[in-house]
Amino acid sequence: MLHHEQYMEGKVWWCSEEAWPHLCTWWCCDDYKAKREKARRARLSPTDVAQNHGGSCKFTETKQLLKHKYGPEKASDLKTYQVMKSGMKNIDLATGDSGPISSQKVHKRLNDYATSASAEHPDDWDQRPFDPAILYDINGGLLHGRLPLGVGALSKTSAKSAARSNNMKPSNSSSYRAVLRENQELR
Repeated sequence: MLHHEQYMEGKVWWCSEEAWPHLCTWWCCDDYKAKREKARRARLSPTDVAQNHGGSCKFTETKQLLKHKYGPEKASDLKTYQVMKSGMKNIDLATGDSGPISSQKVHKRLNDYATSASAEHPDDWDQRPFDPAILYDINGGLLHGRLPLGVGALSKTSAKSAARSNNMKPSNSSSYRAVLRENQELR
């Protein structure tokens, strides 16, 4: 952290002359330092986050870029999601495939979706748009108001609509389904 004088020397152009000294004082006070440290620990604490690594590109922009550079077969919803999780800089330039994805949480989401989608659409599940009913089901509903994949690819109202039209209610939680899957594998 810088000292007050160092902050004062580094004034940014967009901040007014009156406000800058107040900001510098705030950044040097104990309250701010405690909040900053708490936020830093919170950012570093998750061991397996499922953050996007696609920069500031939205899902639809990433999909359009993949389609333009590598063709429509590389721009499916699933492949776009994989690229967003591995990062645009990690794309295999020769094939257009995503780079390695380090998050186990993302791998689980992809495997859950692949299992359900391939059972529903065995021939072309990986080229179809995300199926809102499958997303709703594998997530056990809209936990925390979110879908597990494809933020930006479809709205949560479409997932709710798909669930209502099929008269679907998530049969059980994803953790319970994981236990069932493990039991099935043990047999």
